[in-house]
Amino acid sequence: MNHDSCEEAIQQLKSQGMKVYAAHFSERAIYYRDVDYTLPCAILMGSEKDGVSQSGADLDVGDEVNLSVP
Repeated sequence: MNHDSCEEAIQQLKSQGMKVYAAHFSERAIYYRDVDYTLPCAILMGSEKDGVSQSGADLDVGDEVNLSVP
């Protein structure tokens, strides 16, 4: 399926009952192992070094998740 924008894709996922997370380094990000992956979800990914861009993090996603491995 193709979308014209990230916003459109996120809205479609959410309309299907999926929780959308943004992989982002921030103080509000939750640790990736604390996410309940048994529920339908999607993760918005960015670059390995920086995560999603600030504009990506500002999209209408649910929570931010920290994917860094200690």
